[in-house]
Amino acid sequence: MKAPKIRVVTFIVHRSVSLLIGKAGFVPCIPWSVYPMTQIPSQKLAKVKYHRIYADEKGGSHFATNIIEQSSVQAAPPAAPFYVSGDHPATKYRFYTFEPGWIGEWHPAPTRQFLALMSGTVEMETTDGEVRHFAPGDLVLLEDTTGRGHMTRNIGRVYAIYFVVPAP
Repeated sequence: MKAPKIRVVTFIVHRSVSLLIGKAGFVPCIPWSVYPMTQIPSQKLAKVKYHRIYADEKGGSHFATNIIEQSSVQAAPPAAPFYVSGDHPATKYRFYTFEPGWIGEWHPAPTRQFLALMSGTVEMETTDGEVRHFAPGDLVLLEDTTGRGHMTRNIGRVYAIYFVVPAP
């Protein structure tokens, strides 16, 4: 009798990036999903998704979803290869902390900046009426530095903490 083949499977669960690795390569998946990941090396990784708020020429704000591709590289020998995106300029960082119930009325972003939510639950609204909810691990690029801006609300019961990187 022939022994059955055993397949080693790992699961990745992450709010911003969930992926499936198999013979077809990497497949981007829906946040908060759980997908099996075989231990087959590949040169490409699923793209990293982030949300973007931008201002239009009339001063209104809108959401968009952007994707950044990563490749497997030997970036820190002798450590094993890992996945890296292209370089983007940044020179400093800061943290924003919003207490439970905090509401940031309509305001433009003080500067173009990337926000990575570390804790809490936040919702942001754009002038076109779209509202998106964010949880730890979600990334937002604020580019609505002109016009009416957006509204931000801490809708959770804990402090919302953002890691913020101003972007030129």
